[in-house]
Amino acid sequence: MRQETKMLFIEFSRCCERLEGLSGRLDMIEVISRELPGLSENELPVFVRFVMGRIFPDWSQAKLGIGPNLGQTSSTRRLVMSPA
Repeated sequence: MRQETKMLFIEFSRCCERLEGLSGRLDMIEVISRELPGLSENELPVFVRFVMGRIFPDWSQAKLGIGPNLGQTSSTRRLVMSPA
């Protein structure tokens, strides 16, 4: 039985930084393929969605709304999740 470990967001962030520095598709596939075996069943779909630049699954009607004042000051930044 495989012991389940959790990927920390900082680890995901580092993986994205490595991907960002690559231009070749095969190099990107190699980096991603090294991460996949360490993911749990619950983490895998989230990891894949995030790497593809999506937050919510395709079947979800949830939207990520960003307030118009986002860029003004850090104290006015808002991320609002709203149903479609």
